[in-house]
Amino acid sequence: MDAARLLDLLSHLENRGIPVWLDGGCAIDALLSEQTRQHDDLDLVSRLEDSAGIEEALGERGYILAGVCPVSPQRSSSPTTRPATPSTRLTSGT
Repeated sequence: MDAARLLDLLSHLENRGIPVWLDGGCAIDALLSEQTRQHDDLDLVSRLEDSAGIEEALGERGYILAGVCPVSPQRSSSPTTRPATPSTRLTSGT
């Protein structure tokens, strides 16, 4: 995903009132203010209650639901560990 496409997608989500946070390689590039490599994926963090809105907003940009990962068991009993939640995989429809 190039920077222009990423910025368009983030702007689209923001215009719909859906807050998201970058994670992974794109987040590092954003902190460095430069694209260090081509990214095949985009890691976004969002509120669970925004899932339906995100799926709809991404669909408006040509993304389709490719699958839903089941909830994985919690691996640690650490007090800082959050409960596992399902994740959704979307892919470009093009």
